Amino acid sequence: MSLILATQPVAAVTPLLETNVEAFFSRADAWTKARDTMRADSLQQAVRVAEDVRQAEADQVAADETARVVELQRQAAAATTTAPPTTTPPTTAPPPATTEPSAGSPTDAQWNVLRDCESSNNYSVVSVNGRYRGAYQFSQATWDWVTSLHDPSLVSVDPAAAAPAAQDAMAFSLWSSQGWYPWRFCGAQAAAAA
Repeated sequence: MSLILATQPVAAVTPLLETNVEAFFSRADAWTKARDTMRADSLQQAVRVAEDVRQAEADQVAADETARVVELQRQAAAATTTAPPTTTPPTTAPPPATTEPSAGSPTDAQWNVLRDCESSNNYSVVSVNGRYRGAYQFSQATWDWVTSLHDPSLVSVDPAAAAPAAQDAMAFSLWSSQGWYPWRFCGAQAAAAA
């Protein structure tokens, strides 16, 4: 085999090398284009996945809100079989002095608007996340604070399990000290119902 190579003229080898170099550059260009295309496709796919994740999160938030509304409606429908709620304090014991109506106190219609907005007028309703409870959607911490000041026997009682009259009395006590502020959105609707 070396004899054959030695007999070939030097000029015959050079075109073979040039052809191989051109083929190499051609393959390198093809590889570069393929890599760039793959990168572009990967970037587009990553953008699509990110958009899908954002959409899934938005869908989950919407589904959670829909579930909350449906649960409130279900609980409101279940509550229609019980006696209608009342805003009068319990008759067995006089309410604390701070819960007695005074000039400028909310009307029964305003309390109705507040309860309807907060809980669909359902005294045993619990928010989807379990944090807010009863007709006035008290958190346990707020309920315990108000009851410690006005009716210590209700401290640690689940607001949704408390008697409607007790919930009404504690809501009035909270309103007496802070106005409609604790119920920001629904309180504004109740205040406007005057």
